[in-house]
Amino acid sequence: MERCDEAVEALNEQYPYKPKSAIVVVSHPAGCVALARAASQQTLTEVNPAGPCAIYCLTRSSQTSTWSMDHPSSQDGLNGHVTHLTDMGAY
Repeated sequence: MERCDEAVEALNEQYPYKPKSAIVVVSHPAGCVALARAASQQTLTEVNPAGPCAIYCLTRSSQTSTWSMDHPSSQDGLNGHVTHLTDMGAY
């Protein structure tokens, strides 16, 4: 987790606050499958598929190191969203 903390610190330094901006984080299970395949030296067909990806949207309203994210119970929130986005650009 320390590596993730360092990555966010670097993002905060590299990209200062701009109104109406967000970071969208999309987990990529294919990366996990590729790493498992490489580590095990198997063919791709010998590795089970990964689950669906998830989308996380983080926003902030000032130059702060803490970003906001939808509450986990938010029905249409982007805190681990796993279905298709039908209205791109609406967020």
